Amino acid sequence: MNISEITTTLKIQLHQHISINDHKIAIESYWGRFADVHYFQIQITSDTNQTPQLGLLRVGKTDGALQKELELRQHLANHRMIAPLLETNIVEHIYISLQPNTTDIPIPEENYAINFNLDQPEDELSELEQLFPDVNLEETSEYLEEEHYDQHIQDIEIDRGILCLSYLPELETSLATWLEPEKELSSILPVIIQFCQLINYISQHGWSLVQINPKAIAITKPIQLYDLVGAFKIAEIPANAMIGTYCPPELAFGRPVDEQMSSYAIGVLLYEAIHNQQPRVSENVPLEIKPIPGIYQILTACLAPNGDRPSVSQLLSLLVETQQSLGQIEIHWQVASKSTLGLSMSRWQNEDTYGVRQQSIGAQSETLMLGIIADGMGGMESGDVASKLAVKTLMEYPLPTNIVHSSKGISQWSEWLLSSIREANTRISRAVRNGGTTLSAVLAIGKELAIAHIGDSRIYLIRKGCICQISEDHSLIATLLATEQITYAESLKHPDRNILTRSLGSSGRFNTDQIQTLKTFGESLFMSLEDGDMLILSSDGVWDLVTPDELCDIFVNCNSIASAINQVIELVLARGATDNATIMALESAIAQQYK
Repeated sequence: MNISEITTTLKIQLHQHISINDHKIAIESYWGRFADVHYFQIQITSDTNQTPQLGLLRVGKTDGALQKELELRQHLANHRMIAPLLETNIVEHIYISLQPNTTDIPIPEENYAINFNLDQPEDELSELEQLFPDVNLEETSEYLEEEHYDQHIQDIEIDRGILCLSYLPELETSLATWLEPEKELSSILPVIIQFCQLINYISQHGWSLVQINPKAIAITKPIQLYDLVGAFKIAEIPANAMIGTYCPPELAFGRPVDEQMSSYAIGVLLYEAIHNQQPRVSENVPLEIKPIPGIYQILTACLAPNGDRPSVSQLLSLLVETQQSLGQIEIHWQVASKSTLGLSMSRWQNEDTYGVRQQSIGAQSETLMLGIIADGMGGMESGDVASKLAVKTLMEYPLPTNIVHSSKGISQWSEWLLSSIREANTRISRAVRNGGTTLSAVLAIGKELAIAHIGDSRIYLIRKGCICQISEDHSLIATLLATEQITYAESLKHPDRNILTRSLGSSGRFNTDQIQTLKTFGESLFMSLEDGDMLILSSDGVWDLVTPDELCDIFVNCNSIASAINQVIELVLARGATDNATIMALESAIAQQYK
């Protein structure tokens, strides 16, 4: 790490522009002071980048907290979760003026609220006295008064100071912003676990992080820390007593730093993320914690006011175990379906077939849900036989026994689905001459959804009141529309609208590349379902007469999917029902499973 030395005097004043080597700095606001370090929010430009970027300027003593941070950074060796410094400079004399050089521009009050406030309400100090009756509070009160920052603080002079310059995360990606809205536990734990992994790495080098700055932590992949001033060597006794949002209460009385103090800081962060407020730790008043199994025990242990807390490595293991436990979800399905022969004088037999296969699988007892619809090709011989064979094959195809519970296992389920369709094609081509069928299948393993589709039956997803077709039509009309050879209006009355370009069983030579999967829309074969999602499978006898918007309106506004199904079929019949018409709906109810 390169440290430059500047022999001249450097003046730092609010709303001032200064240059440090190649960087031009506009000082926007003063955040406050922690330990002996002063924090300034700045905008940074350089000769190579004229676009202002949010930055952090920290100023302290050469024998103080910033020098210790530089020592820790050497140990961490450019860890990817530690944001690099742009500049580190030793300055012979630093003069800090907290009065803006434009007196009519007020300093925003929120610039001082970064959770470094060392002022403590009188009632909280009395609680600290009760926690540590053997410590004379009068010995620390002078320090607390000295560390209190207000808008009328005197100018500051530092001889032989150190200056650290770095970027800051943009506000929308900072931990401070991430903490504001209510979040699902499933989105909280991955961030806390990442943070705990980093703190554990720091602890392995003999340091303990006891205070954090949410504005100087980026919630990115991975998370990044821009400020390590809150880290102290284990067994070190800080030069002054400390009180901070994430500091354990015993640090207010000069206790030696230990690893468990980091667990307190992580506990405060976890509590804040879950409860949208910071904890008030007291032996007299029980801490209010949401009754979430696993989380309740972790927070109670980490926020113990007497210091009896788990180590960071123990905490990391507990968090991972809890995430795995909470990662189990319960999913229930409501299923409804209906099929009609229709009203056409040329349709004397219903060639549509459908089926549902649902069961628990694996050691995790996940739910497998398979919904299938097939439309025997009307102009060919034995279309009803083809559609029945297709559905029967998928309904009876042996489930694999060696699939692991992982992302690799999810991909193997997709292979199983394609393999079953390949088998169906073989059986149909052997049993039926000049016959074929469409096939649309949805496969949900837990809340992960895959599809397999060939022909012009359709699969729709209704989510949060919006409908989306997730299958594509394998028909001549779809090809003509895609190549702009006809208009949508022309497609509605085109004489060849029933001609398919792909089907199942019409040829013994079959390549699964003909099957559409979710890779049509991206890299993955699966997508995650959400609570309340509805999957709608329909033959062309339905979607030819009922538009997607009408389907969505019916399913969203009906009290149940069964009544919605009946309403759709009634509408098809009212509009002439010129073909066999079949529709199936599967509605998911997903809930977190607590063990």
